[in-house]
Amino acid sequence: MNQSFSQLISGIQLKYLIREEVVKNSTLQQINDYLKSAIGFIEYKYSIKNVVSQLTQKLTNAFNTLYEKLQLTTFNYYEIDFISKGESLKLQRQGVQLAEQKKYEEAIQINDFSLKYDPKDAISFMIKAYCLENLKKYQDAIIWYDKAIANYPQQKYILNGRGVCLYWLKKFEEAMIWFEKVIAIDPKDAFSIANKGLCLLSLNEFENANIWFDKALAINPQISLALRSKGECLIQFKQYKNAITWLDKALAIKDNDDQALNYKGCCLIKLKQYEDAITWLDKALAINPNEAAFLSNKGECLIKLNQYEAAITFFEKALTIDQNSVSSLNYKGECLIKLQKYKDAINCLDKAFSYRSLICVTLMFLNKYRDAIPYFNNALAMDYMDISCLKNKGNLSSFVPIGLCLIKLNKFEEAINWFDKALAINPSDVNVQELLNKYEDAIAWFDGALVIDSKEIISVRNKGFVYQLNIVVLYIIKFV
Repeated sequence: MNQSFSQLISGIQLKYLIREEVVKNSTLQQINDYLKSAIGFIEYKYSIKNVVSQLTQKLTNAFNTLYEKLQLTTFNYYEIDFISKGESLKLQRQGVQLAEQKKYEEAIQINDFSLKYDPKDAISFMIKAYCLENLKKYQDAIIWYDKAIANYPQQKYILNGRGVCLYWLKKFEEAMIWFEKVIAIDPKDAFSIANKGLCLLSLNEFENANIWFDKALAINPQISLALRSKGECLIQFKQYKNAITWLDKALAIKDNDDQALNYKGCCLIKLKQYEDAITWLDKALAINPNEAAFLSNKGECLIKLNQYEAAITFFEKALTIDQNSVSSLNYKGECLIKLQKYKDAINCLDKAFSYRSLICVTLMFLNKYRDAIPYFNNALAMDYMDISCLKNKGNLSSFVPIGLCLIKLNKFEEAINWFDKALAINPSDVNVQELLNKYEDAIAWFDGALVIDSKEIISVRNKGFVYQLNIVVLYIIKFV
């Protein structure tokens, strides 16, 4: 068809389009013949135009019908796929930038738009999981990490992220499994090694945790989390000065690590450097003023400095954040005892279930020995191995000897039974010898009185009472 059409056009041009020089060299007769032919062509021109128009329209209609039957207008697979990929990548980059700026909610919104263009994009899964993790929505984050892992089962950053979520959900043993998967892929991944150490630390496996922190730091000595956590292990080993060395290393890298600042303050408390401890705890509180543990630790320092009213203020702040903080309740009760507010102390300590033994201390101040003992029984019913309860129920070396409740009630054998239970858990007590020396001094004074008057009945009675106490103390000493 194209060839016939081209032949028609070429023939018309050859016959009816003549050059100027041809006209100049033609005779009059030749010119008349050309004009007659041209006039005839004009008549044919309209008919040819109509025929071509009709045929063109017919062909166009045929093409359109065929186009519609093939449904070529409904979807262009290649073009749409290309646009989707481009838009998805563009939105991904925006989401990453927002995540880097810690605008996690906005990053998730952008990422969701990206998933509309490409709902199977694993990178978008990972970005959304990371944002949810940082928003502390760990269960939701795990769902998206799992989707990413289905596409990239060997991608260590995704595996590590899933482990981190499990760690914050306090599923430490399960979290370790995921960190170990990363370590199996890359034995020198220092962050996963350190994270495994954190799990062991949370499981109170301090020696094992310390080993893994050392492994992580041997690969990368600049991981502040590993440095701080090693310091925490050393605190558990009671190596407070050594712990401070590692905490200082962590703070040299990240000076706003509130946990490291707090742990350093705790070390200084143990080293009895209370004013220095307060300086570091204040730094921790400046970063995170709503951390109950930091407030409680500062209150403990103030107790050591005999600033009981000020200490109570910090314990009360801690309790507004965590009303079940046993340590804050216990320390507040201790302050109230020091301030001789015994009834208030009982109300406070009654809330600290694992420290009910201190209520007995307060009741004894009020000479309510019989009322004190049931509190021990309640506490021990909750935790038989609570050393503080056992110690206060039968141990003369307590700062207020609760064992005297039983002795005051003339229940010496029962007191000894409680000493046995306490000593079975903690067979040593450095304060017992001091008490023994006091009883021996007392006996010497009574003996002196009896030399003057051998029938002085009060001295005889008091000497007998001291001997009774001494029997109990000697019973403890043989285990020390």
